[in-house]
Amino acid sequence: MKCLECGTEIEKGISKCPNCGKTINDDLDFELPVLKTEVKEKELSNTVELNPDLEKTRSIFEMDKTKDLNLLDDINKVIEENNEEALEKEEDETTPEVEEKEEDTSLEEKSSEEEEAEEEESVISLKKIKVNENDDKETVKKDDELVETPSSDVFVTTESVKKRTHVLVIMSICFCIVILGMLVSLYFVREKEPSKSTSYIVNLEDALNEYFNKDNIDNIVFVLEDVKKDDNKVKDVQRITRITCDSWMVMYVNENPDTVEDYERITDKYRGMINGLHDDAVVKYNDEYVRALGDNDYEELIKQVNNIYSDGSGFYDAISMYNNKDYNKAYYLFSKVNPENSYYERAQKFLDTIVDNVLDILKTDIRKIEIGIDDLSEDEKLSRYIQIEEIIIAYKNTYMTLELDKNSKYLEILNEYRNKVGSLGNDQGVLANSGL
Repeated sequence: MKCLECGTEIEKGISKCPNCGKTINDDLDFELPVLKTEVKEKELSNTVELNPDLEKTRSIFEMDKTKDLNLLDDINKVIEENNEEALEKEEDETTPEVEEKEEDTSLEEKSSEEEEAEEEESVISLKKIKVNENDDKETVKKDDELVETPSSDVFVTTESVKKRTHVLVIMSICFCIVILGMLVSLYFVREKEPSKSTSYIVNLEDALNEYFNKDNIDNIVFVLEDVKKDDNKVKDVQRITRITCDSWMVMYVNENPDTVEDYERITDKYRGMINGLHDDAVVKYNDEYVRALGDNDYEELIKQVNNIYSDGSGFYDAISMYNNKDYNKAYYLFSKVNPENSYYERAQKFLDTIVDNVLDILKTDIRKIEIGIDDLSEDEKLSRYIQIEEIIIAYKNTYMTLELDKNSKYLEILNEYRNKVGSLGNDQGVLANSGL
């Protein structure tokens, strides 16, 4: 125990200080709050020593006064409660001397001054502790905007964040442009040479389609270069090529040109594609030639083209005659198309069409002669009907290749007017003129 007046150490049980003579009150114990304060100061001082950068961050936390004031209010409440407890103890105790009251008052004033000093130090220390707890994530307030920074030494403003955002956007656009450029370059590389990583059959099909549409045979040669060392792959290439050429023959038959000249031009196109696959789509391997179209397939396809052309040339010759209304020659050429000919069905339709056209012309000539026939006498009517019958017979003789006497529609017209002549009493003349 120490004397509160002079600070001399006094043994327990002595009622007066041997040095100054002051009366010692054993019941008053102010050492406990002081010890608690000292413990807090030691803990806070240790914290400060472990954080040498707190002096730098102290200025930052001076800005956030609102939070600190709340913390300060809590500390003041705790201190006031401790003071009230101490005062209550002092009021309960009775001292016989006035000097002791003065000493108590001085002690209270002294302790209040110490507590205020300790309060300020504790606020500062608590600020330091708060900085230590949140050291890895600081906030800087500028222009009413709060920006987080990774450390207390680096300050990030809104302007710097915007600049970084702009940089990221520009970098993203540049990256997209680079990727797009790579894709475009890969597309053009594939156009020049099929990729080896994909199926050679798919590449061949694309190359054949390009050859048919654009007359570009280079990609077929590239495929042959890829597979020339593998006999099985070479056979696959030749098989796919032959299947594709057969499909071209079907397209060739279904062409519908207007003239023979157009048909000859189309024929030259298909014949040229077959020749190109055999003569130009070739690579060399071990002193031998590897072709997209083998010799046997080539010979069969060329023969097929010639046969189709032969069939088609007669068919389109007939078309030309038909367009010129030379029905005799057109009918003859259409009738020569045999059932094995790819144009046979269309030729048969034209045969019927030609007969119908000729009969329509015949009916037109008959109507011209019949104009005003009802106003004539019987002899004049008979003369007109005999004239009509002669025209009907003339059509049969003019269009001999049509064999109208075997056509039911023609015979129906002939019988109609033969009956009209017979009704007028001149059957003999009609039969003689009819040639039937």
